[in-house]
Amino acid sequence: MGKIRFRKTISIGGVRVTATPKGVGASVGVRGARIGRGVDGKTRATVSIPGSGLSYQHTVGSGQSRRPQGQPSPQPQPNPTPRRGLAWWAWALIVLFGLSLLNGLMALLGG
Repeated sequence: MGKIRFRKTISIGGVRVTATPKGVGASVGVRGARIGRGVDGKTRATVSIPGSGLSYQHTVGSGQSRRPQGQPSPQPQPNPTPRRGLAWWAWALIVLFGLSLLNGLMALLGG
């Protein structure tokens, strides 16, 4: 059986704020490229082909959600796996997003 979900999204320019029963998330970007933080505390970069329904979403950083305040820190792993950096294509998407955002800001400011 499925579940019923509720969310309310407000967009002002390139900023989108989404409210759900669990909390509030926010994102910035242009059509086809967006980066934001969800109610779970995870930062995600999303790239899509507008109008197609196709998108790719990547969790930026460690991908671990924030702990609620007052909760003890988790014990460190004895042999943690070494963390790899972002792949070249992730950096390319971030640069593309930054250029798109800069272009949008310039157009907004009349430059």
